Amino acid sequence: MITLVVCYLVGVVATIALIVIGLASMVSLRARLDIGRHFWANASLLGFVVVFWFLPWGSTLGAIDGSIDSWRHTWQLNCPPRNIPTRERFVFSRVLRDRYGVFCSPVHGCIVLSRNDVTFEQAHDAMIVPAIVRHFGFDIFADCEQAAHDETQR
Repeated sequence: MITLVVCYLVGVVATIALIVIGLASMVSLRARLDIGRHFWANASLLGFVVVFWFLPWGSTLGAIDGSIDSWRHTWQLNCPPRNIPTRERFVFSRVLRDRYGVFCSPVHGCIVLSRNDVTFEQAHDAMIVPAIVRHFGFDIFADCEQAAHDETQR
């Protein structure tokens, strides 16, 4: 998730820089001359801002972040699997954390700022779930799902 936040902040800062350059060129002749001299740098900044705001980059960053987390053995899911009933999700997350040390922090459904956030979560979980299954050697999610079902049925 830190990767997403850093990339988002870089894009916002680049956008603000482009706005400041545009405003300065309206006020100052010297700024207009500087923009002309540094045309390719300004064109590159404009290109980055356009790519940042109009292309879906959340899935790529999510896959990168999921790969890094699996390499570091940092087991954290952004959302529980979708096939678990709502009343069992809290128990599922607790059993998953207590038995296997896999943390489940539901980001989706709380505050979703853009479609990039959702695609980031989905790509991250798509990378980390197979790595978790490989690490433990069996499907721990089915085990936790069964335990959550049994505990809620009591």
